[in-house]
Amino acid sequence: MKVTLILPVYNSLITLEKCLDSIFAQSFKDWQLIIIDDGSVDGSTEIIEKIKSEKVIILKNNRNRGLPYSINKCIPYCDTAFIARVDADDVQHKDRLFKQVNYLCTHPEVDMVSTFAFAKKNREYIKLSVPTTHKEISKTLIKRNCILHPTVMFKKEFFEKYGLYDESFLRAQDYELWLRALKKGAIFGCIDECLVYYNTNEYVRSIKTLFIYTVCRIRIFFRYPTLSSIFFILADITKPYFYKLRSMF
Repeated sequence: MKVTLILPVYNSLITLEKCLDSIFAQSFKDWQLIIIDDGSVDGSTEIIEKIKSEKVIILKNNRNRGLPYSINKCIPYCDTAFIARVDADDVQHKDRLFKQVNYLCTHPEVDMVSTFAFAKKNREYIKLSVPTTHKEISKTLIKRNCILHPTVMFKKEFFEKYGLYDESFLRAQDYELWLRALKKGAIFGCIDECLVYYNTNEYVRSIKTLFIYTVCRIRIFFRYPTLSSIFFILADITKPYFYKLRSMF
């Protein structure tokens, strides 16, 4: 196996089967999938238990532990050169793995590669374009998180060099990891193609979730003061509240 996909699942009954179908339909066949059921109670567990494939490893948390804990739990099971993130409510383009593996093989200096994505907002998809070169990505990361977490593929040694997700960050744990890795010298890349159909939840986040995100984002600012700005953090924090307010009208 050359790629391990990590798929955390929490109450994803409506979208999980389409997500799994898109993984099994990948043009790149040399993969294994680790599914971690993070305490689902909506029927997702039954779908997972029906999977019969030697390519699939199934793990389970005894209760809902959150995304960073679940991903970290899966990483020791990854014995492949590359590790890819997958969200249970997203659909993968059939060539996603092929193109990311090819990119990392032809760019040996890059530690992690992301992609563009089509983001579903309400009933339509819009194209999410983000910086593609390390120079552009590192300059933008100082202002905001420009790496689409569900699109990333890592080299396995990424976590050995830069550490795992910080489990104290229930939200924005990806942004904290990117800034930590950037500070330690990580090189990022991005493929300028939409290889994931990404279901954002900006319109349906609860006030509690928004508050947790705000606290985590402020903690990131104080942890990496040389890699951030008070002006940009205020803009980043208020944006989700704006989406929430707009959805009410």
